[in-house]
Amino acid sequence: MHMVAGYDIDRDYKGEEIIRMYQTGALRGISLEGYVTQVENGTVRFIPWQQSYHFRDQTKTLKTATFDGTKMLEEVEHDHPITRRTPQERTTAMVMRMMPTIQATGTLPGYTTEQIRAIVGDYWKEGEPVTEDMVRKLCAYLLQQAQHTNREADSHRSARAHMTA
Repeated sequence: MHMVAGYDIDRDYKGEEIIRMYQTGALRGISLEGYVTQVENGTVRFIPWQQSYHFRDQTKTLKTATFDGTKMLEEVEHDHPITRRTPQERTTAMVMRMMPTIQATGTLPGYTTEQIRAIVGDYWKEGEPVTEDMVRKLCAYLLQQAQHTNREADSHRSARAHMTA
């Protein structure tokens, strides 16, 4: 009789017993000791993990199979290249996304007229047509604020390893 986590691992168990052990959390303690279940002839036994069918099958494939991720990485980089955009390109892209909404509503959703006027200046008048120049100035300001916020947040991060590493 060999006891692990309060259970005799040398005897055969029925499926119902294993399910009950799972539900009560007892299997975790047994598995932490290095034992896994294996079904043979309708009963369940605990065996060391090195003797399991799964481990034996894996060791055969692990010795023969090798993985080289460089080809996969090259394919991903070819299909999805990393491109750096200039601040002008980012501003233009944001203007193109925002122009339809601003033209339809006459304002920038989420901002009051006073906030927009503070950013763009006095020529942001309610009821007057919205020009691309106004939107460009607004987008440049918002992108600059986002960049400043990100830099500020990055300055508070540490680059040390995790305490469990």
